[in-house]
Amino acid sequence: IWKTYALMAVFLGFIAALGWFASYYYGNPGIFIFAIIFSVVMNISSYWFSDKIALAVSGAKKIEMKDNPELWRITENIAITAGLPMPSLHIISDASPNAFATGRDKNHAAIAVTTGLLERLDRSELEGVLAHEFAHLLLHSGQRFARRATQDTKPYMQSEWQANCFAGELLDSGVRGSGRRGSTSRCPPPPSCSAARAP
Repeated sequence: IWKTYALMAVFLGFIAALGWFASYYYGNPGIFIFAIIFSVVMNISSYWFSDKIALAVSGAKKIEMKDNPELWRITENIAITAGLPMPSLHIISDASPNAFATGRDKNHAAIAVTTGLLERLDRSELEGVLAHEFAHLLLHSGQRFARRATQDTKPYMQSEWQANCFAGELLDSGVRGSGRRGSTSRCPPPPSCSAARAP
């Protein structure tokens, strides 16, 4: 979470610096004040409403159990295994197979899947995808929905690697019944990332 706060502080400082420069250049103190207010409002909005923004931009529609019982039960089972509250569940009308998790913390989390994903995957494959997204929530990376736009970066690759390891542990520890909760991940660590361990 400290990385999120650091990015917010950097954004605030950058906008404030631009505002101060513009204010000095044009001799108008109001520009600096506006810049400060703007950066604070943007930081608050991005932190508290990042999940709603991501879901709205993607056209995700919130569903209940009656809308898709199988998807709901799979998600609920993984939530219980992971020891997390049930996230809000959303479906995106899109033929491409995709899914993402978002939210500022585990109590305000959401998972969205596309219709294309639901049509192409069987139950076992869908469990794997959802476990991967729950792993991002366990790793507190649900906030960083913007990682989708920076997939070639080192932090993104490490996050995906860890999420895959955690997803495997979630499936082994209860969703598929092997009862291995708490065991060390079998995934080897990436070159600059220590091995992920199940919570």
